[in-house]
Amino acid sequence: MSNEPEQLPPGMTKRKFVTTAELAEALDCDPRTIIKAAKGGKIPALRVDREFRFDPAAVRLALSNNAKAKH
Repeated sequence: MSNEPEQLPPGMTKRKFVTTAELAEALDCDPRTIIKAAKGGKIPALRVDREFRFDPAAVRLALSNNAKAKH
């Protein structure tokens, strides 16, 4: 096993994904609201077993686009 940093393919960046609870805290809402939005396709999510994981930047973009679409 090497101690060298992990190399990603060109064009890929490392992202930090957050849990439902972490996203709910950041957005100051109930975790059930986050789950409902993810299941409804309003925010992007990855499913890991029975849990969701979220890319905060992608969620911000989706929420911004959703807000623009309503006006």
